[in-house]
Amino acid sequence: AVGDEGGTTINITTPSTEYMATQCFRIQGWSGTIADVAVGTTQHTNTGTSVVCPGFTSGFGATPTLWISGVSTSNTVTLVSGPGGAWSTPDETGSISATSGQIRTCSKTTAAASEGDATWTFTSGTIYASANMIAIRGTL
Repeated sequence: AVGDEGGTTINITTPSTEYMATQCFRIQGWSGTIADVAVGTTQHTNTGTSVVCPGFTSGFGATPTLWISGVSTSNTVTLVSGPGGAWSTPDETGSISATSGQIRTCSKTTAAASEGDATWTFTSGTIYASANMIAIRGTL
């Protein structure tokens, strides 16, 4: 990304009619190779009011790592709390209505080889959500 990408459009196809939101990140200070990006296991839920984003071991060892936790919902629920501790305040993309999707993300940078679970809690009712975590190794 160089900052002049305005007006660029991407098309995302889903197998069924679904509301959704997306986010795009510009990440600096990493090696720039896909080998330095690790993806955890996606957790899906359609019961209760929370979803756990499973933690995992990146495989990078104890090097500076950017951890990003994200959750997306496809129904009308409001975030009560995101992961606590050193995680950043959750960002929101998409409106919270019966006709839209939403995605929430938060991040933190540590020199740890692994990261624990990150729990996202929403208002009462049943949530339809997916959560995942990624790790991006910083430059050494």
